[in-house]
Amino acid sequence: LLHEGLARPQALLPKRTAALNSPSMRNLALILLGILCAAPVASAQTADALAAYTAGNYERALETAGPSCADTSAFLARTRLTQIISDGTRPFASTLKAARADAEAALAADPDHPEARLQLAISLSLLTLDLSDREAWASGYGTKARAFAEAAIAKAPDLYQAHGYLSVWHIEVLRRGGSAGGLWMKASLKEARAHYAAAQVKGAADPGLHWQYARALAAFNTKKYADEILVALDAALSAGPRSDLDAVMIARAKDLKDKMETEGAAAAQAFALKSL
Repeated sequence: LLHEGLARPQALLPKRTAALNSPSMRNLALILLGILCAAPVASAQTADALAAYTAGNYERALETAGPSCADTSAFLARTRLTQIISDGTRPFASTLKAARADAEAALAADPDHPEARLQLAISLSLLTLDLSDREAWASGYGTKARAFAEAAIAKAPDLYQAHGYLSVWHIEVLRRGGSAGGLWMKASLKEARAHYAAAQVKGAADPGLHWQYARALAAFNTKKYADEILVALDAALSAGPRSDLDAVMIARAKDLKDKMETEGAAAAQAFALKSL
């Protein structure tokens, strides 16, 4: 969910992206770590930064970003979070700290900046990954993250990535907090599905949108929601890759579907639980 509106100069993509449609690319097995991000700030960025971002050269994107402003700070935050996703390994604390600082800098420059709000929501969610359920609950990050994402939608209703984020947010609260946690934080599958549907109005072609929704449901209860998960995975697999990150999302969707079909619900759920 990272590149709507970005220029996509294919000639500048690395070999990995140039071969996105090859069987070997579709069969990549990647260590998973994913979260929803947004990308409506391309106008403030240099051509080099956008090309590097699309190609998966995130260090280059950071180095060549546009002049200091709220849009650029939000772009830096998104790029760092995308770097965490694509790398898929830990530790990533220093990168996450920098991403959060970038998002906060964007909001300091423009308190109403929609993407900065969303990137800060994502950063807060990532901070809970190494916390126990009790610690995550006590941190208050979940409540703050939801508020930032909802504020982003209020300011930019077409920001489908924020709807995608909230679809996952509702499911994750139910998974970690159970029915009591869901009741307390007003999380529900009905709201998750509504946000996923809203996200598809503008983001149906984004494989990351479908992968994240499927991954969250599979981590919650693969067996119970198998049909719904497979529909979302098929949507991810049918989306054409537009960037290096899209290829990663599609590969992960394929891996999860293969797990469900060949190893069963328990193995797929364990796989999804490792695949934030």
